[in-house]
Amino acid sequence: LPLDQFLDRMDKNNTTETQVTCEPVITDHIPPIVDFSIGTPKYTSLDGTLYISDITPITLIVTDDITGITFIWPWLGGSPFGQMYFDGKTESQPYPLYDSLVVNISKDLGIPDGLVDFFVDTEDAIFNRGTFGIGYSVYLDTTPPSTLVQALGNDKVKLLSSDTGSGVKETKYKIESGEWQIYQGEEISLLGGQTISYFSKDNVENAEQVQTYKIIKDTLPPITTISIGDPKYVTAEKIFITSSTNIILSAVDLGEVPTGVAKIQY
Repeated sequence: LPLDQFLDRMDKNNTTETQVTCEPVITDHIPPIVDFSIGTPKYTSLDGTLYISDITPITLIVTDDITGITFIWPWLGGSPFGQMYFDGKTESQPYPLYDSLVVNISKDLGIPDGLVDFFVDTEDAIFNRGTFGIGYSVYLDTTPPSTLVQALGNDKVKLLSSDTGSGVKETKYKIESGEWQIYQGEEISLLGGQTISYFSKDNVENAEQVQTYKIIKDTLPPITTISIGDPKYVTAEKIFITSSTNIILSAVDLGEVPTGVAKIQY
Protein backbone atom coordinates (compact mmCIF):
# COMPACT_ATOMS: atom_id res chain seq x y z
CA LEU A 1 0.00 0.00 0.00
CA PRO A 2 1.32 3.54 -0.72
CA LEU A 3 2.20 5.39 2.47
CA ASP A 4 3.00 9.15 2.52
CA GLN A 5 5.71 9.47 5.13
CA PHE A 6 6.49 12.77 6.76
CA LEU A 7 9.71 13.08 8.62
CA ASP A 8 10.52 15.68 11.19
CA ARG A 9 14.21 16.15 11.22
CA MET A 10 15.83 17.67 14.19
CA ASP A 11 19.35 18.96 14.64
CA LYS A 12 21.54 18.50 17.67
CA ASN A 13 19.89 21.43 19.41
CA ASN A 14 16.43 19.87 18.90
CA THR A 15 15.63 22.47 16.34
CA THR A 16 12.89 21.19 14.05
CA GLU A 17 13.85 21.22 10.39
CA THR A 18 11.42 21.99 7.62
CA GLN A 19 9.00 19.10 7.06
CA VAL A 20 10.06 16.83 4.16
CA THR A 21 7.75 14.64 2.07
CA CYS A 22 9.30 11.30 0.93
CA GLU A 23 8.42 9.19 -2.11
CA PRO A 24 5.44 6.84 -1.64
CA VAL A 25 6.42 3.34 -0.42
CA ILE A 26 4.82 0.26 -2.01
CA THR A 27 4.63 -2.84 0.15
CA ASP A 28 4.50 -6.23 -1.56
CA HIS A 29 4.20 -9.48 0.36
CA ILE A 30 2.32 -11.47 -2.26
CA PRO A 31 4.19 -13.93 -4.54
CA PRO A 32 3.37 -14.14 -8.26
CA ILE A 33 -0.03 -15.60 -9.14
CA VAL A 34 -0.03 -18.79 -11.18
CA ASP A 35 -2.72 -20.21 -13.42
CA PHE A 36 -2.23 -23.00 -15.91
CA SER A 37 -3.99 -24.98 -18.59
CA ILE A 38 -3.25 -28.47 -19.90
CA GLY A 39 -3.58 -28.95 -23.65
CA THR A 40 -4.24 -32.04 -25.69
CA PRO A 41 -3.87 -34.95 -25.80
CA LYS A 42 -5.41 -35.45 -22.35
CA TYR A 43 -8.09 -37.67 -20.87
CA THR A 44 -10.03 -37.67 -17.60
CA SER A 45 -11.19 -41.10 -16.42
CA LEU A 46 -14.38 -41.85 -14.53
CA ASP A 47 -12.50 -41.76 -11.22
CA GLY A 48 -11.23 -38.24 -11.98
CA THR A 49 -7.64 -39.14 -12.91
CA LEU A 50 -6.18 -36.77 -15.52
CA TYR A 51 -3.96 -38.53 -18.08
CA ILE A 52 -1.41 -36.75 -20.28
CA SER A 53 1.27 -37.92 -22.70
CA ASP A 54 4.84 -36.71 -23.13
CA ILE A 55 3.72 -34.35 -25.91
CA THR A 56 0.88 -32.73 -23.95
CA PRO A 57 1.62 -28.98 -23.62
CA ILE A 58 1.20 -27.39 -20.20
CA THR A 59 0.73 -23.62 -20.39
CA LEU A 60 1.67 -21.61 -17.29
CA ILE A 61 0.19 -18.11 -16.95
CA VAL A 62 2.08 -16.22 -14.26
CA THR A 63 1.35 -12.62 -13.24
CA ASP A 64 2.78 -10.15 -10.74
CA ASP A 65 1.59 -6.57 -11.22
CA ILE A 66 3.58 -5.05 -8.35
CA THR A 67 7.32 -5.78 -8.46
CA GLY A 68 7.43 -8.22 -11.37
CA ILE A 69 8.43 -11.87 -11.85
CA THR A 70 12.02 -13.05 -11.58
CA PHE A 71 11.61 -16.77 -12.14
CA ILE A 72 9.23 -19.67 -12.80
CA TRP A 73 10.29 -23.21 -11.98
CA PRO A 74 7.81 -25.97 -12.93
CA TRP A 75 8.17 -29.44 -11.40
CA LEU A 76 6.65 -32.78 -12.36
CA GLY A 77 7.18 -36.01 -10.45
CA GLY A 78 9.78 -34.50 -8.11
CA SER A 79 11.97 -33.33 -11.01
CA PRO A 80 12.06 -29.93 -12.72
CA PHE A 81 10.93 -29.69 -16.34
CA GLY A 82 14.18 -27.89 -16.95
CA GLN A 83 15.90 -24.80 -15.63
CA MET A 84 14.15 -21.58 -14.67
CA TYR A 85 11.90 -20.21 -17.37
CA PHE A 86 11.71 -16.55 -18.39
CA ASP A 87 9.32 -15.69 -21.19
CA GLY A 88 9.71 -19.25 -22.47
CA LYS A 89 13.54 -19.12 -22.42
CA THR A 90 16.27 -19.84 -19.88
CA GLU A 91 17.97 -16.61 -18.80
CA SER A 92 21.07 -15.85 -16.80
CA GLN A 93 21.81 -13.14 -14.24
CA PRO A 94 20.73 -10.38 -13.94
CA TYR A 95 17.14 -11.55 -13.81
CA PRO A 96 14.79 -9.75 -16.18
CA LEU A 97 11.47 -8.56 -14.78
CA TYR A 98 8.07 -9.27 -16.33
CA ASP A 99 4.58 -8.26 -15.26
CA SER A 100 3.23 -11.47 -16.80
CA LEU A 101 4.60 -14.57 -18.49
CA VAL A 102 3.12 -17.36 -20.60
CA VAL A 103 5.32 -20.48 -20.66
CA ASN A 104 4.46 -23.42 -22.91
CA ILE A 105 6.05 -26.69 -21.86
CA SER A 106 6.04 -29.55 -24.35
CA LYS A 107 8.99 -31.91 -24.23
CA ASP A 108 10.09 -35.44 -23.49
CA LEU A 109 9.75 -35.53 -19.72
CA GLY A 110 12.14 -38.45 -19.26
CA ILE A 111 10.29 -39.90 -16.27
CA PRO A 112 8.47 -43.25 -15.94
CA ASP A 113 4.77 -43.65 -16.63
CA GLY A 114 2.49 -43.31 -13.64
CA LEU A 115 0.87 -40.83 -11.27
CA VAL A 116 3.13 -37.82 -10.69
CA ASP A 117 2.80 -34.58 -8.70
CA PHE A 118 2.78 -31.25 -10.53
CA PHE A 119 3.62 -27.88 -8.98
CA VAL A 120 5.28 -24.56 -9.83
CA ASP A 121 7.72 -22.41 -7.83
CA THR A 122 7.74 -18.66 -8.51
CA GLU A 123 9.51 -15.61 -7.12
CA ASP A 124 9.12 -11.86 -7.59
CA ALA A 125 11.71 -9.07 -7.56
CA ILE A 126 11.75 -8.69 -3.77
CA PHE A 127 11.99 -12.43 -3.11
CA ASN A 128 8.35 -13.24 -2.35
CA ARG A 129 8.36 -16.90 -3.23
CA GLY A 130 5.30 -19.06 -3.75
CA THR A 131 4.49 -22.63 -4.65
CA PHE A 132 1.39 -23.43 -6.65
CA GLY A 133 -0.25 -26.77 -7.27
CA ILE A 134 0.86 -28.81 -4.25
CA GLY A 135 -1.32 -31.90 -4.16
CA TYR A 136 -2.22 -31.64 -7.86
CA SER A 137 -1.38 -34.85 -9.75
CA VAL A 138 -1.47 -36.03 -13.33
CA TYR A 139 -0.92 -39.50 -14.78
CA LEU A 140 1.85 -39.62 -17.38
CA ASP A 141 1.05 -42.23 -20.05
CA THR A 142 3.54 -42.77 -22.88
CA THR A 143 2.92 -46.50 -23.52
CA PRO A 144 0.68 -47.58 -26.44
CA PRO A 145 -1.90 -50.36 -26.17
CA SER A 146 -1.25 -53.97 -27.16
CA THR A 147 -3.48 -55.93 -29.56
CA LEU A 148 -3.62 -59.71 -30.06
CA VAL A 149 -5.41 -61.87 -32.64
CA GLN A 150 -7.66 -64.67 -31.40
CA ALA A 151 -8.16 -67.40 -34.04
CA LEU A 152 -11.68 -68.85 -33.87
CA GLY A 153 -11.49 -71.45 -36.63
CA ASN A 154 -13.35 -71.46 -39.95
CA ASP A 155 -11.09 -68.62 -41.12
CA LYS A 156 -12.44 -66.21 -38.48
CA VAL A 157 -10.58 -64.07 -35.94
CA LYS A 158 -11.26 -61.56 -33.17
CA LEU A 159 -9.03 -58.68 -31.97
CA LEU A 160 -8.25 -58.36 -28.24
CA SER A 161 -6.70 -55.07 -27.08
CA SER A 162 -5.51 -53.89 -23.67
CA ASP A 163 -3.79 -50.83 -22.17
CA THR A 164 -2.06 -50.23 -18.84
CA GLY A 165 -2.60 -46.46 -18.72
CA SER A 166 -5.41 -44.24 -19.97
CA GLY A 167 -7.27 -47.14 -21.62
CA VAL A 168 -7.95 -48.19 -25.21
CA LYS A 169 -9.69 -45.50 -27.24
CA GLU A 170 -10.10 -47.50 -30.45
CA THR A 171 -8.82 -50.43 -32.48
CA LYS A 172 -8.67 -50.24 -36.26
CA TYR A 173 -8.14 -52.91 -38.89
CA LYS A 174 -8.13 -53.45 -42.61
CA ILE A 175 -8.08 -56.53 -44.83
CA GLU A 176 -5.44 -56.54 -47.55
CA SER A 177 -5.38 -53.02 -49.09
CA GLY A 178 -8.90 -52.09 -47.98
CA GLU A 179 -10.00 -49.09 -45.94
CA TRP A 180 -9.28 -48.82 -42.22
CA GLN A 181 -12.32 -49.71 -40.10
CA ILE A 182 -13.03 -49.26 -36.39
CA TYR A 183 -13.21 -52.65 -34.69
CA GLN A 184 -16.35 -53.16 -32.59
CA GLY A 185 -15.86 -56.69 -31.27
CA GLU A 186 -17.17 -58.54 -34.31
CA GLU A 187 -15.80 -61.78 -35.78
CA ILE A 188 -13.70 -61.02 -38.86
CA SER A 189 -13.62 -63.48 -41.78
CA LEU A 190 -10.33 -63.93 -43.61
CA LEU A 191 -10.98 -65.74 -46.87
CA GLY A 192 -8.44 -67.26 -49.21
CA GLY A 193 -5.42 -66.55 -47.00
CA GLN A 194 -6.09 -62.82 -46.68
CA THR A 195 -3.89 -60.62 -44.47
CA ILE A 196 -5.39 -58.44 -41.76
CA SER A 197 -3.55 -55.31 -40.52
CA TYR A 198 -4.49 -53.81 -37.17
CA PHE A 199 -3.46 -51.42 -34.38
CA SER A 200 -4.90 -49.76 -31.28
CA LYS A 201 -4.72 -46.23 -29.87
CA ASP A 202 -5.19 -45.13 -26.26
CA ASN A 203 -7.03 -42.10 -24.87
CA VAL A 204 -3.96 -39.84 -25.00
CA GLU A 205 -3.19 -40.79 -28.62
CA ASN A 206 -0.36 -43.26 -28.00
CA ALA A 207 -0.64 -45.50 -31.07
CA GLU A 208 0.54 -49.09 -31.40
CA GLN A 209 2.66 -50.00 -34.43
CA VAL A 210 0.65 -51.64 -37.20
CA GLN A 211 0.63 -55.45 -36.85
CA THR A 212 -0.31 -58.07 -39.47
CA TYR A 213 -1.84 -61.54 -39.30
CA LYS A 214 -2.56 -64.10 -42.01
CA ILE A 215 -4.35 -67.44 -41.98
CA ILE A 216 -2.61 -69.88 -44.30
CA LYS A 217 -4.45 -73.06 -45.25
CA ASP A 218 -2.42 -76.24 -45.43
CA THR A 219 -4.27 -78.61 -47.77
CA LEU A 220 -1.31 -80.72 -48.89
CA PRO A 221 -0.33 -83.83 -46.88
CA PRO A 222 3.29 -84.80 -46.21
CA ILE A 223 5.10 -87.15 -48.59
CA THR A 224 6.82 -90.18 -47.05
CA THR A 225 9.66 -92.15 -48.63
CA ILE A 226 11.26 -95.43 -47.59
CA SER A 227 14.92 -96.31 -47.78
CA ILE A 228 16.20 -99.90 -47.27
CA GLY A 229 19.78 -100.42 -46.31
CA ASP A 230 22.09 -103.43 -46.62
CA PRO A 231 22.18 -106.38 -46.56
CA LYS A 232 19.34 -106.87 -49.04
CA TYR A 233 18.52 -108.77 -52.21
CA VAL A 234 16.32 -107.15 -54.88
CA THR A 235 14.32 -108.98 -57.54
CA ALA A 236 11.77 -107.67 -59.98
CA GLU A 237 8.96 -108.31 -57.55
CA LYS A 238 10.44 -108.40 -54.06
CA ILE A 239 13.16 -107.12 -51.78
CA PHE A 240 14.72 -109.59 -49.40
CA ILE A 241 16.30 -108.35 -46.15
CA THR A 242 17.70 -109.76 -42.95
CA SER A 243 17.00 -108.83 -39.32
CA SER A 244 20.02 -106.49 -39.35
CA THR A 245 18.88 -104.49 -42.39
CA ASN A 246 17.98 -100.85 -41.60
CA ILE A 247 14.67 -99.47 -42.89
CA ILE A 248 14.42 -95.66 -42.83
CA LEU A 249 11.16 -93.70 -43.22
CA SER A 250 11.49 -90.01 -44.15
CA ALA A 251 8.71 -87.44 -44.59
CA VAL A 252 8.53 -83.85 -45.85
CA ASP A 253 5.59 -81.46 -45.66
CA LEU A 254 4.50 -79.34 -48.61
CA GLY A 255 2.55 -76.12 -49.09
CA GLU A 256 3.04 -72.32 -49.21
CA VAL A 257 4.11 -72.29 -45.57
CA PRO A 258 4.34 -75.94 -44.44
CA THR A 259 3.06 -76.68 -40.97
CA GLY A 260 5.58 -79.50 -40.61
CA VAL A 261 5.41 -83.26 -40.09
CA ALA A 262 3.70 -84.19 -36.84
CA LYS A 263 4.47 -87.91 -36.86
CA ILE A 264 5.20 -90.93 -39.04
CA GLN A 265 3.28 -94.16 -38.43
CA TYR A 266 4.03 -97.60 -39.83
